[in-house]
Amino acid sequence: MKNRGAARVFAGFLLLLCFCGKAAAARDIAVTSPWLTLMVRFVGGIQVRVHPLSGWDPGGRTVRTSRPSRMLPVIAMDPSEAKAFGVKDRQVRFLFGETGTAAPVKVSSFLDPSSLAFIGQRLLGALSSIDPQNYAYYQRRLAEFQSRTETTVSVGKRLLKGTQVLDLTGYSGEWIRAAVEKPVRPPDRVLSLWEKGQSLETLSIALQEASQKGWVVVVDPWTSSTVKEKTRGIPRLAAIPAPTLEKEMLTILHDIYLTIWNASGKRISPVKP
Repeated sequence: MKNRGAARVFAGFLLLLCFCGKAAAARDIAVTSPWLTLMVRFVGGIQVRVHPLSGWDPGGRTVRTSRPSRMLPVIAMDPSEAKAFGVKDRQVRFLFGETGTAAPVKVSSFLDPSSLAFIGQRLLGALSSIDPQNYAYYQRRLAEFQSRTETTVSVGKRLLKGTQVLDLTGYSGEWIRAAVEKPVRPPDRVLSLWEKGQSLETLSIALQEASQKGWVVVVDPWTSSTVKEKTRGIPRLAAIPAPTLEKEMLTILHDIYLTIWNASGKRISPVKP
């Protein structure tokens, strides 16, 4: 009887090990661009182990960090991006097909709440095509990502209520406009002139006016160096730091609002999402 009982316990232990091993087996997936890497990490959760092919340098520029392995499936935005990263095998999954025109998703799309929902649905399709048995899991993770995105924007609205902003950012404008009621942003043609070092007297006037009115001036890693140089030393300057793969995507996005709040000089404690 004792031997039979011991055998049952041992069999149960083996069964438990089998289930634990199955739950711990994450899919290895390579990802091309860094913003996409952060999204895949979140939506993939414990079921995916991400191998980024690129990251950001301190200036926010995308830099290649590794070569794609033929052993791993790859997720890329579109065929053009896959080609740029040297991905040639059949294991690549595209979020978007080749359009022949401008890319359907730009870098700024990852900083646009409405575009994130669109990208997320395409990402769900790519992940579930690689790992169909965990479709329901990825679907739940995507729903959580969308919910937390909405919460982050909601927190930003409360945090920055009444804050006046002069937006001189390169890519962060849509994310700022999602939370700030009426940010002031120069027309694209004017920004283009400033980037070329032209009509800089109008930039000086804009910065002087912002300073006098108590506005927060916002720049990001993708603001032109010419414009950034002009903003040095002005009060209430919010300089958004370059993103990093060491942080979660929604933490990076929340920190954009926190950077603006810190520059505003408000003394009310910020609310975390």
